[in-house]
Amino acid sequence: MSHLILSTNHLDEDVLAPSRLANVVVGFNLRFVWRKLPPEEQLLLGLERRSAKHGNPGDHWLDEACRGSLEGFGTRDIGFFELCAKFDSIEIGSTLDQTISLC
Repeated sequence: MSHLILSTNHLDEDVLAPSRLANVVVGFNLRFVWRKLPPEEQLLLGLERRSAKHGNPGDHWLDEACRGSLEGFGTRDIGFFELCAKFDSIEIGSTLDQTISLC
């Protein structure tokens, strides 16, 4: 059974990965608290597989992910939903927040 932890704290990759609580821990820095949401097209683009359209830093959802964090499950070019489909269970949370189990 494969398990993915998606964390809102990018430092969780370093904290949780050695614990082996999951096959893969991905931390990302998407924050929508202090400013207006980007257009829907831009949000969806950020979740797609990396392409030439992702020319600026921060355009792809894995731009801040640690290199090697997806070992065995994909590269830093993978799309969000494509990565999620590879796991039997997914948790979203942070070491600072309560974890939410999706599956």
